[in-house]
Amino acid sequence: MRKLSERIIKQKRNRKDGYFNVTLCKRAEHSTAYVHRLVAQAFILNPDNLPQVNHKDENKENNRVDNLEWCAAQYNTNYGTGHERMTEPKRMKVAIVDEHGNIIRKFGSIKEASEQTGEARLTITRQCKRESTLGHVLKYYRWKFI
Repeated sequence: MRKLSERIIKQKRNRKDGYFNVTLCKRAEHSTAYVHRLVAQAFILNPDNLPQVNHKDENKENNRVDNLEWCAAQYNTNYGTGHERMTEPKRMKVAIVDEHGNIIRKFGSIKEASEQTGEARLTITRQCKRESTLGHVLKYYRWKFI
């Protein structure tokens, strides 16, 4: 039986980049690692010592061995739709929710939400970034990333 001090805490998706990661613990030490990198390190040879792991189908959730390959940074950047994805603007979808977390209204971007509600973009962003399942109260709304 494993000791409680040596375990994987939880697999979770990174909010910023969408990749799955795990937190590994051994005694008092904690280390976070990307699942796709762990799979590649364990099962895919890397004789050229390439620094990055590419998802062949561009699906960050598909961490199967046959979907991963070691590659150089330039290859990874230019792979598939990578260039188009990097040049498209990042739009964070937001919603107004009630006190129970039910979505009242969705917006395709923070800019759109700001224009339609009169709330400042920075204020909406700051409220959404606070860690809570419902977001935080702002005037008569609760804001949440979706």
